[in-house]
Amino acid sequence: MMNEINWTDKAKRYTWILPIIWMGVIFILSHQSGEESTGLSGGITGFILKFTKDIGLELDEMRFHSMIRVMGHFTEYFILGKLWHITLRFRNIPPYQAAITAFSISLGYAVFDEIHQYFIPGRACEIGDILVDAAGAGVASILGWLTGLPETKK
Repeated sequence: MMNEINWTDKAKRYTWILPIIWMGVIFILSHQSGEESTGLSGGITGFILKFTKDIGLELDEMRFHSMIRVMGHFTEYFILGKLWHITLRFRNIPPYQAAITAFSISLGYAVFDEIHQYFIPGRACEIGDILVDAAGAGVASILGWLTGLPETKK
């Protein structure tokens, strides 16, 4: 008789890898110079503005670029908060505690990330970015708490 694979136990063992990888992605993006970062968000902005212009919708480029940057921060930390929440729930941490812990880890990383950016040419440490990051992680954590994985039996 072959050994059965318990996928839940395997998932419990390896789920922490995804939020760590995502933190690495955030670090790499934060390590870009100001010029590189602006080029990335500017490229996304330009692509979307071209599309909106083609359908007859005119948007203010500077405002839209700023909005893209804010949405980027929010989304990065929404994903991070959700990944940590999933990881903690797979370890049978109660939903509320998983939400608070996921938010706390994500907020701590947002502070670290902004301090890191202070030392990158053309970048700055901005409290506003931390607030947007916290909002993304907070929304993910609250949604995870309200709609998250059901209790698993041991």
